[in-house]
Parts: sequence; structure tokens; C-alpha cells
Amino acid sequence: MVKKLTAALCLLTICLSLSGCKMDILPQRNEIEDYEVMKVFGLDKSKEDPSKVEVTFLSERAAPGGGGDGSAQKKQYPIVSSVGDTIYEAERKIKAHSDKKEFFGFVDYILIGEEAAKDDFNKYFDFIMRGHNIRFTPKVYIIRGASVYDFICQTSSESIYLGDRLANIKSDVADMSNFLEVNVVETADMLNNKQAAVVLPVLELGNMDNHELLGGKMPEKDAMSSGYTVLKDSKLVGYIPEPEARGYNFLSGNVHSSAFSVRDNSGMFVGLEVLNETTTIEAKFNGDMLESAKFITHVFSNIAEVQSQDDIFTQSTVDLLAAQQSDIIKGEMEKVIALSKDFQTDCVGLGERIRMKYPYKWEKLKDHWVELYPDLNIGVTVRSHMRRTYDIHEPNGHDLGG
Repeated sequence: MVKKLTAALCLLTICLSLSGCKMDILPQRNEIEDYEVMKVFGLDKSKEDPSKVEVTFLSERAAPGGGGDGSAQKKQYPIVSSVGDTIYEAERKIKAHSDKKEFFGFVDYILIGEEAAKDDFNKYFDFIMRGHNIRFTPKVYIIRGASVYDFICQTSSESIYLGDRLANIKSDVADMSNFLEVNVVETADMLNNKQAAVVLPVLELGNMDNHELLGGKMPEKDAMSSGYTVLKDSKLVGYIPEPEARGYNFLSGNVHSSAFSVRDNSGMFVGLEVLNETTTIEAKFNGDMLESAKFITHVFSNIAEVQSQDDIFTQSTVDLLAAQQSDIIKGEMEKVIALSKDFQTDCVGLGERIRMKYPYKWEKLKDHWVELYPDLNIGVTVRSHMRRTYDIHEPNGHDLGG
């Protein structure tokens, strides 16, 4: 049997090599040097002709002849843009005039312009989902206040690569919890959920004041995270700005760490570090009718800084600090809920939480959840718990007057 299989494979190889016809049965071989290493892929409406779409690529390539003496090899960051009636046409135009082969398999970040999202997000995202070379892991962002092309150009320089800056923005999630990265698959899942909104992180241009780069050139603008955008029926309907974006993360249970400043009895600041949180919901039903729902959040924090010389490590003062933190978080969460009702869409994931906790009740609600949500009574309860004080046992200078 093995001999027959080997003979058949050999015969097939000979036939393919002797065939006079051009056959694309086997995958085409290309050297890695022939490809453009595209890391950032942008889609937007054309500024010159809004009926057309604009495609922008930001690539990373080694400079010719760099690093030959053993020094670090310099890199170049080409920006290429094209306009067409469709994304496919614009992308093919770029390929036709490029000295390298564009390959979407290297893309890490997909930027979609604000105007495109207002027009029809699905119109642009469909190309991403159908592209056989595009992975499902690239992060998706909405660009606010600028076209994607202008955003990429103004946040890039010969010394600073936007792809690296976007990778560093990810650390903001762990440190500040002011936004959450969303990849292609997660975006598609939200689009398929007709009872809820699509919520995507936002980037905008920021000033480069107080930024200097010795031996290099800083870009004109900085890439800054700026909360979330909310999409309803594939169209942008509004934004969740900072600091309310942190409230959205508390509602969705996606806070890893954050910093809060509260005051002690003397009016001096105390710095609190959130370690983690848990958010659950409770719903009140009258038969199959949902009367109200409540988010219940428990926050666990450490005391990280004390500015005054007063002894704050008493139960009454710790309770005061915890209450202030709870009030701040509750206020941010309630503002997001109010925004979601203004947008007339569930962008806080309440419907999904009800489905998970009350599956039988949800079957009665899901078909009219979109109409029910804006008028639903939704409450918030936040309880903060102080855990540790690190190495702070008493304020500096506390015993100076003793």
C-alpha cells in the first residue's frame, strides 16, 4: 500500500512538471523580502469624493544597506494611500504601483475613520471579515477628529513608529482601565448581537508638548486613547468619553487596575490603587415582566499615597476614603447608563448579563429588549474595600510633634 501511494505521488509530481499548461495547483512561492510588512491598515471615506473609500497602509521595512557594519539596522516607515469605489479596488491600485507585495497577514491594527463609521460601519468591516489573508486577532479602533490618513501621517515620523505606539497603548488598560482593546472576532460577535450596541475604542490626535527625542524626530501629533464609540445598526451614534469610559469598564467587569484620588479629614489627598473588582446584576421581575435591574460592584483597593501628616489608619477615616471612591465610581457608571439611554441602545451589556443569569426570563424579553431598555429602571450600587497600605504604616513626620 505504501509503495502504491509513493508511486502515485511521484507520478503526480512528474505530470505537474511536464504539463504545458499553466496550473496554479500548488501555492505560489515568495521570499519574505518581497513582502511589505504592513502593521497598520486604515479605512475611511475619501475627503475629496465622499462617495469613494480610501485605503491607507503603514508599513515597516529595513532601510537599504542599513546595519552592514554591525550597528543597529535603520528602518523606514512608508505610508501609502489610494482611493476607489470599493476597498478591493483601492487596495489593488496600491499593489499595482508598489515595489513590494502587500500582505494582510502582518496587520496588527485596523483603523476605521469616524466618517466611515457614521456612514455604514459594516460597509467597511465586511472587507476585513472576507479577506482570506487577514487574521482575526488585529485590534480595531475608531479614529475621531481626523481622517485615518491624516492620523497616520501626523503620528508617524522617521524615528517614531505608530505601530509601536499602539502596542504601548495596551499598557493603559492595565494601569488606568480607561479603555479596552477589541479584536476582529470580538467586533464581529458584537455586530451579530442585535439586542446590544457595538462598542469600540477610540483614538484621536494629542499634543506632543513636553516631548523631546534626542537624536531623532518626534511626530507632529501623539496617538491618544479617548474612550469608546457606540455603534447602533451599523452607524456611529455617540461616544463614551473619559473618565466615563472607566465607568463602562466597571459595568462590563473589565477593570484590572486604576488610580483614584480622595481626601482625608484634613482635606489632603490620599492615592488609592484599585486591585480588582467584581460586578454582578440583580433583576426584579413581576411575572415575566422586568421591572428593574441593578449593577452591584465590589471594588478592592490599596492605599498607595498619603499627603498629610495625620493618622488616617483609623476605621472611620478608612471608611471615609472608601465611600469617596465608591461615589466616584458610581457616578461614572451612572453617566454611562444615562448615555446609553440617550443612544437608545444597550451598550453596557445588561441584556447579555440577564440572559446568562435568568435564561428562561430572557426568552420572554429578547424580542423586545431594544424597545424595553431605554425606559428600564437601572440602578448602581458600589462598595469599596480597603485591603493593604503597602509599606505605609503611618504618615511621614507623624511623630514629629510628639
